Amino acid sequence: METLIQDIRFGIRSLLKHRAFTAIAAMTLALGAASGDVMRMILTQGLWLTLGGLVIGIGAAIGLTRFLRELLFEVTPTDPATYVAVSLLLIGVAIAACLSPARRATRVDPLVALRYE
Repeated sequence: METLIQDIRFGIRSLLKHRAFTAIAAMTLALGAASGDVMRMILTQGLWLTLGGLVIGIGAAIGLTRFLRELLFEVTPTDPATYVAVSLLLIGVAIAACLSPARRATRVDPLVALRYE
Protein backbone atom coordinates (compact mmCIF):
# COMPACT_ATOMS: atom_id res chain seq x y z
CA MET A 1 0.00 0.00 0.00
CA GLU A 2 2.87 2.34 0.77
CA THR A 3 4.40 1.94 -2.69
CA LEU A 4 1.02 2.68 -4.27
CA ILE A 5 0.81 5.97 -2.39
CA GLN A 6 4.38 6.82 -3.44
CA ASP A 7 3.53 6.07 -7.08
CA ILE A 8 0.47 8.34 -6.93
CA ARG A 9 2.55 11.14 -5.38
CA PHE A 10 5.21 10.75 -8.08
CA GLY A 11 2.60 10.90 -10.85
CA ILE A 12 0.98 14.04 -9.47
CA ARG A 13 4.33 15.76 -8.93
CA SER A 14 5.51 14.96 -12.44
CA LEU A 15 2.30 16.37 -13.93
CA LEU A 16 2.53 19.51 -11.81
CA LYS A 17 6.12 20.18 -12.86
CA HIS A 18 5.76 19.40 -16.57
CA ARG A 19 6.58 22.64 -18.46
CA ALA A 20 5.32 21.52 -21.87
CA PHE A 21 1.88 20.93 -20.39
CA THR A 22 1.66 24.56 -19.30
CA ALA A 23 2.99 25.77 -22.67
CA ILE A 24 0.34 23.83 -24.61
CA ALA A 25 -2.43 25.20 -22.42
CA ALA A 26 -0.97 28.72 -22.69
CA MET A 27 -0.82 28.54 -26.50
CA THR A 28 -4.40 27.35 -26.62
CA LEU A 29 -5.46 30.21 -24.35
CA ALA A 30 -3.41 32.71 -26.38
CA LEU A 31 -5.20 31.60 -29.54
CA GLY A 32 -8.52 32.60 -27.99
CA ALA A 33 -9.90 29.51 -26.28
CA ALA A 34 -11.76 30.00 -23.02
CA SER A 35 -10.23 28.56 -19.88
CA GLY A 36 -13.24 26.24 -19.46
CA ASP A 37 -12.64 24.84 -22.94
CA VAL A 38 -8.99 24.18 -22.14
CA MET A 39 -9.90 22.43 -18.87
CA ARG A 40 -12.52 20.35 -20.69
CA MET A 41 -9.94 19.39 -23.34
CA ILE A 42 -7.39 18.32 -20.74
CA LEU A 43 -9.93 16.35 -18.70
CA THR A 44 -11.28 14.66 -21.83
CA GLN A 45 -7.82 13.55 -22.92
CA GLY A 46 -7.02 12.24 -19.44
CA LEU A 47 -10.30 10.38 -19.13
CA TRP A 48 -9.91 8.73 -22.55
CA LEU A 49 -6.53 7.39 -21.45
CA THR A 50 -8.03 6.24 -18.18
CA LEU A 51 -10.94 4.47 -19.86
CA GLY A 52 -8.54 2.73 -22.26
CA GLY A 53 -6.47 1.55 -19.31
CA LEU A 54 -9.58 0.36 -17.48
CA VAL A 55 -10.72 -1.69 -20.47
CA ILE A 56 -7.30 -3.31 -20.80
CA GLY A 57 -7.00 -3.82 -17.04
CA ILE A 58 -10.45 -5.34 -16.58
CA GLY A 59 -9.88 -7.61 -19.56
CA ALA A 60 -6.56 -8.77 -18.12
CA ALA A 61 -8.08 -9.22 -14.66
CA ILE A 62 -10.89 -11.38 -15.98
CA GLY A 63 -8.42 -13.36 -18.08
CA LEU A 64 -6.10 -14.00 -15.12
CA THR A 65 -8.75 -14.97 -12.56
CA ARG A 66 -8.09 -18.68 -12.96
CA PHE A 67 -4.49 -18.14 -11.83
CA LEU A 68 -5.44 -15.96 -8.87
CA ARG A 69 -8.42 -17.96 -7.63
CA GLU A 70 -6.61 -19.39 -4.57
CA LEU A 71 -5.21 -15.97 -3.56
CA LEU A 72 -8.64 -14.35 -3.18
CA PHE A 73 -10.37 -14.57 0.19
CA GLU A 74 -14.11 -14.03 0.62
CA VAL A 75 -14.36 -12.58 -2.91
CA THR A 76 -15.27 -14.39 -6.07
CA PRO A 77 -12.83 -13.84 -8.94
CA THR A 78 -15.45 -12.09 -11.07
CA ASP A 79 -17.13 -10.04 -8.33
CA PRO A 80 -18.82 -7.12 -10.14
CA ALA A 81 -18.87 -4.90 -7.03
CA THR A 82 -15.08 -5.10 -6.77
CA TYR A 83 -14.60 -4.24 -10.44
CA VAL A 84 -16.99 -1.28 -10.20
CA ALA A 85 -15.43 0.03 -6.97
CA VAL A 86 -11.88 -0.16 -8.29
CA SER A 87 -12.91 1.40 -11.60
CA LEU A 88 -14.63 4.31 -9.86
CA LEU A 89 -11.61 4.80 -7.61
CA LEU A 90 -9.27 4.93 -10.60
CA ILE A 91 -11.53 7.35 -12.47
CA GLY A 92 -11.63 9.60 -9.39
CA VAL A 93 -7.85 9.57 -9.10
CA ALA A 94 -7.52 10.32 -12.82
CA ILE A 95 -9.90 13.28 -12.57
CA ALA A 96 -7.95 14.66 -9.61
CA ALA A 97 -4.65 14.12 -11.41
CA CYS A 98 -5.90 15.95 -14.52
CA LEU A 99 -7.82 18.71 -12.78
CA SER A 100 -5.00 20.03 -10.61
CA PRO A 101 -2.48 20.78 -13.39
CA ALA A 102 -5.27 21.93 -15.72
CA ARG A 103 -6.43 24.55 -13.23
CA ARG A 104 -2.87 25.69 -12.67
CA ALA A 105 -2.18 25.93 -16.40
CA THR A 106 -5.32 27.93 -17.14
CA ARG A 107 -4.50 30.48 -14.45
CA VAL A 108 -1.13 31.33 -15.99
CA ASP A 109 -0.99 34.41 -18.20
CA PRO A 110 -0.44 33.06 -21.75
CA LEU A 111 2.15 35.69 -22.69
CA VAL A 112 4.23 35.01 -19.59
CA ALA A 113 4.15 31.26 -20.19
CA LEU A 114 5.11 31.62 -23.86
CA ARG A 115 7.99 33.98 -23.06
CA TYR A 116 9.29 31.52 -20.47
CA GLU A 117 9.53 28.78 -23.09
